[in-house]
Parts: sequence; C-alpha cells; structure tokens
Amino acid sequence: LAEFGTPACLVDVSTLDRAFTAAETRLPRRPRILKLDVEGVEINVLRGGERFFADWAPDLVFCEINVGALQANGSSEAQIRHFLAERGYRCAVVNNGLPGLRLNTANYYRYLGKNEPSAQPDNSYVYNLMFVREESGLYPQPAL
Repeated sequence: LAEFGTPACLVDVSTLDRAFTAAETRLPRRPRILKLDVEGVEINVLRGGERFFADWAPDLVFCEINVGALQANGSSEAQIRHFLAERGYRCAVVNNGLPGLRLNTANYYRYLGKNEPSAQPDNSYVYNLMFVREESGLYPQPAL
C-alpha cells in the first residue's frame, strides 16, 4: 500500500529520449503535438527529452501548470518556459474558463512576453500553457 492507505503498483518509467530515439522506436515523422500532464514533474519529462526535442521537436506542446505540484517537486513554470524558449517555442496561455488568467480580451489563447506572468500570483487553479514551435507556421496571430 502507498501512503494514506491507497493501493500502489509498480510503474515502468522511461524518458522521451529512450522512448523515441532508439532505432527500434524511431518515429516515422515528427509529431505535431505533445501534451504534458504529469503533476508537477513536467521539467523532468522535458529534460529527459533533450535529444527528442533536438531531433523531433513537435509543433505544439501543451503543458498543464499546477503551481502547487510544481513547487512540491522543486520546479516552476519559469523553468518549463525557459526550457522550451531555448528550443524556439513561443508561450501562450490557454483559456480554460477559469478566473485569473490574463487573456486581455482574447477568447482562446494569448502569447506571453518572455517574463510576463501567465496568471495572477495568487491563482490556485490549474491551467494550460501552449508552446508553439516558431518554424511551425501555426497560430501566427498574437491572440485569438
């Protein structure tokens, strides 16, 4: 049993690099979308995919941001944004209908400046960021 009496099981853990860069698991073409929702260890997943991003950078990366879970794992939204910015991604906050997100009249998403916060500092909601690879040609408008 795991902590608090909940059932537990063993889980195989790997990295994006191991999963998609070995000859037997090579992808036939670059993926279009990668969605990360890993309860605060997003930066670990990204760091475990440095070769994956160098060789197979997806056009879009959606990343759930749970500030509390990130902090509990010694990480932050800023680390995620920095990792992806270094690889040519623009960051946008996605409208998920919750208060505290700074969309400034946009309906669906709005690109953020380099150090611009995505939500109010006291925002306790979980929300998504969308990272668009600059060369993808997708979503060229600054807000939609």
